[in-house]
Amino acid sequence: MKQKKRSKLARIIALLTAKPENLRQRWLKEGVVIFVILLLIFEGFQGIRLRGFRKEASQEYLDQMLKQTERTLRILATELIEMRLNAIQRAGEQGEILLTDLDALNAKFFSKLRQLPLFPSLTIANDEGTEYLLHNNGIFWQTRFSAIGGEAVWTTRESLTTIKNTTKERIDYDPRLQAWYQGALTRDAHDIYWLVPGVFPAEDNELCLSGAIRWEWQNHSYVAALHAPFHPIMMLTAILSGNETGYLMLLDNEIPVLVSPLERPESEDSLAESARVEPPQRDERLLRPLSAFLSEWRNQDPSLPGYHAFQHDQEVWWIGVKMVTLGQQNFPVGVIIPEQAFAQDIEKERSFLMYTMIGPALLALLAFALQTVFFLRMLGKFEQQQFEPTEDKEQTLRTFLRQGESLTQEFKSTLRWNLKTGKPDKEIEIAWLKTVVAYLNTQGGKIFIGVRDDGEILGLDADNFANPDKLLLHINNLIKQHIGVEFSQYINVELHTISDLNLLLIACEPSSSPVFLKHNNEEHFYIRTGPSSVKLSLSEVLKYLSHRQAA
Repeated sequence: MKQKKRSKLARIIALLTAKPENLRQRWLKEGVVIFVILLLIFEGFQGIRLRGFRKEASQEYLDQMLKQTERTLRILATELIEMRLNAIQRAGEQGEILLTDLDALNAKFFSKLRQLPLFPSLTIANDEGTEYLLHNNGIFWQTRFSAIGGEAVWTTRESLTTIKNTTKERIDYDPRLQAWYQGALTRDAHDIYWLVPGVFPAEDNELCLSGAIRWEWQNHSYVAALHAPFHPIMMLTAILSGNETGYLMLLDNEIPVLVSPLERPESEDSLAESARVEPPQRDERLLRPLSAFLSEWRNQDPSLPGYHAFQHDQEVWWIGVKMVTLGQQNFPVGVIIPEQAFAQDIEKERSFLMYTMIGPALLALLAFALQTVFFLRMLGKFEQQQFEPTEDKEQTLRTFLRQGESLTQEFKSTLRWNLKTGKPDKEIEIAWLKTVVAYLNTQGGKIFIGVRDDGEILGLDADNFANPDKLLLHINNLIKQHIGVEFSQYINVELHTISDLNLLLIACEPSSSPVFLKHNNEEHFYIRTGPSSVKLSLSEVLKYLSHRQAA
């Protein structure tokens, strides 16, 4: 019978009691040296941090808000505008969109726009100057049908079949001269032309995010554009970031424009309704102190984020600004937040720093703990290199494998190798990364790599890593690249050996904030449903996050 291995604690005790004249003296000597060195380094480091921690903490908070704002813009641009414009283009190229039948256009687009959470406005025009416009003001649907030299017909409807009123007017307007029309003609056939956020008249002069696309039909050019109001975009930012205080700032023609306070909607319906409320007016008192900072930021390197603190209403406020890219357009977005919004976090860090500076006992404990960790690693180094689990651990792993795949457990044959093609395959890596993201967004779970779907252990030899260190480094790099280093605290990676075959265990805890998978310049949101990982659309993400926050 194989002799049962002693615990690490028992081996440490045995080690310390053997050769006391050497080990204990070495322990004491090295412990004192480490203590003195750590004390000097730590005190100096903490002194520096105390002088700059408020600025660092504020900038870190602003940086997270800016990333969340940019992420929201990209999700909205893709889910709300780009995908819909591509569908409209496909229909136009098949001759399904003709600017001659208003009823057919209404029937085609009313239901499609109603399915979207923010009701964007739609305009379609051709090279003859004929234009169709569809707009929802939160209460009624409005259409405008116009042609060069003729009358513009406005129709207000309560529904597709119920007309409230119809008016006609002559307008001096040519859609072919509009920026969205001319810009789309400069792009390749399947490229979106993005407009720097600006005013769109049908949206009651509210700032909008707009995209346009072109196509050809029977020797005529057509352009379609969708215009999404910016005010509800800020509500999306509030949902995803959890922040409820501050403002979003856009720079329109180098003039700062406050678009919206960061406020949380009461419901999903109010998110759509917010697209039609009157946007907040510019607060010159708040913007005036920012002019010098914004000019300096533009004159230096606007490709890098900028941060600035200023006084407003006897409070300290912070602004963070960065350049956001959509297609061919670059435009600055800023977040303006009172320091009070995150002052509690700053004070917690300050208290911790002060406590550690005046606590030599904690430093002594830390030195001893580091020394203990050193001995533990020395004692366990052989086991870690050989990946020999204890009998109890091996039995636990076999029990997991017998349970099969479930809501919280999944098996993958390889980490990166396509067994069919005999080559590394990026999609193999993305497959298990999707599962990691789904676990983080749901209730956590385990992924066993090197295990077939039926639970048979295949090992990791097929992945062709030179040694375990390179394998673990590769996993760490993938998590940083596709998920984010800030979420690594929820992910634990372990290597084990069962029956001379290595396998990898990735254990995930649920994340406190939304997690997105970054791949091919896009971000996707996954959750766990049964034994599979499911990608959610924009509206599904909003509903899921709202329900999770309410729980």
